Parts: sequence; structure tokens; C-alpha cells
Amino acid sequence: MVNYEYLTKEQLINELKEKDKYIYDLKKANEEAKNYAELKTELFSIISHELKTPLNIIFGAIQLIENIHKEQENCKYCRPLNKYLKTMRQNCYRLLRLINNFIDMNKIEIGFFKLNLTNNDIVKTIEDITLSVVEFAQAKQINIIFDTEIEEKIIATDSEKIERVILNLLSNSIKFTDSGGIIEVYIKNLEESIVIAVKDNGSGMPEEMLEKIFDIFSQVDSSLRRQAEGSGIGLFLSKSIIEMHGGKIYAKSKLGIGSEFIIEIPTRIIEDSKVAEVAISAERRIEKIHIEFADIYS
Repeated sequence: MVNYEYLTKEQLINELKEKDKYIYDLKKANEEAKNYAELKTELFSIISHELKTPLNIIFGAIQLIENIHKEQENCKYCRPLNKYLKTMRQNCYRLLRLINNFIDMNKIEIGFFKLNLTNNDIVKTIEDITLSVVEFAQAKQINIIFDTEIEEKIIATDSEKIERVILNLLSNSIKFTDSGGIIEVYIKNLEESIVIAVKDNGSGMPEEMLEKIFDIFSQVDSSLRRQAEGSGIGLFLSKSIIEMHGGKIYAKSKLGIGSEFIIEIPTRIIEDSKVAEVAISAERRIEKIHIEFADIYS
């Protein structure tokens, strides 16, 4: 630290000029960083929306081909056509998932990502989405077990976004769990919060990665990345959604033994509000699962 008491007038002026220059450079760098962040957000938003338009056209063309194909009997091209249509559809889902994640990531960064809170039965929400993916897990010969301490718990949540979080955790567990593995989803009722956990006996991850996995574009390591594809945005979005609910999400894991993701949500309710009946059609839920599970190859 400079002792101004022993500086000459000229030295003092030079020292103050240096400090002014430092403050000016700092402000300039801060403004440039802010402009860069805004430009990056705008660029991501433009790219995401521009990609969604041709993707919808491709998706529509696939559906049209499938409808025409259904009317054809004894077609010799049936088997190869079905194979290629399935591949095209799956990759459309993968792109749609990535684009949606980019859009929501940008919304979070600029503060436009909002919750639609209603009083809901959180136990039913978790149970419904867990049972919905049992068939998909069985395709990889993985068993899913659901267990709960309570039959009903009404709290204020955005059911669709909570469902999205659970789907993301389940898809991650399925990706990194081998055939014959087990995934457990269980609910505990605490005094001031509800605990939801997704546990698997898959490949696990190093303990030093447990904090980093919730960062954008985070990957555990190159060997696990080769095992399953993904951008790493899903866990960032899941953490953001849970924190917007006033809760927290964290992970426990040991390499080669398995992982456990634990969510804690405070048991608040919206006063003077009725319990909402969340009705998601089977087709809509299946589509959500297809999108979230698009990068899982059986």
C-alpha cells in the first residue's frame, strides 16, 4: 500500500493518474465483458430459433412419409424405410432437446425463465413420470424401483419443470448404467422439505467432479463421454429449476459403484389456492421422454 504522507506533489498527482487509469481500464473491461455476454446470449437465441424452423419441417416430412407408408401393403422397402425413419426421428429429437436447452439456458441467464407455481401432489408427479420410463429402461434391461414414505404431499411447484428435472436425472442414470443394473427413485418426507432421490449402480464418477457436473457443458471425463453422448446442459438447467423452487440439488458418487442425485424442495404452499389437477396426456408425456432420452442408444 502506498503511503501518501511521504509523496511529493508531483508523485501524488502521478499516483492518482495511475489509479484513475486503472479504474477506467477496469470499467472498460467490465463493459466489454457485459457486451460480450449480451452478444453471446443474442447469438445463441438467434441460432436456436433459426435451427428450430428447418427442424420442424424435417420432422413434418418424417411424419408425412410415415403416414403414407402405413397405407402401403406388402412394400419391399418396409424394413429399411422403418430403420432409416427411426434414425431420422431419433436425431430430430436429439436436436430438439439441444435447441430447447439452449433457449432455456439463455432465458435463465437473462432472467426470462419463470415458474408457474401451483399447489400439486409432488408424490404423484414423481411416481407418474418414473413409471412412464420403466418400459424405456427395460429396453436396456435396467430395472426401475419407486418407493415413497408418504402417499401424498401437496406443495407449491411447477409440475412440468419438476417433471423435466426427474426425466433428466433418469436419462443420465440409464445412460451410465449397464444392462442388469438398478435405478431407485425414492421420496422422503422431512419436517420442512421433501427429498427426492435418483440412485443407480452405474459407472459413477470421481468425487472431485461432483461440484462441476452442474456447470454448463460440464462432462465427467472423456472415457465416460464416449460411453454416452450429451451436452451437459441438462444438469445446469435442473439445478436452476430446483433453486428457483427454493430448493437444492447435489450428488453423491463413487467411480465404478454408482451415483445418487438428491433434491430437497421446501414444503411451501400457495395460500388461498386450490390443488391443481395436472393432466398431461400420455402422448405428450411419451414425446417428452423421447426428447429427453434421444441420445440413449439401446
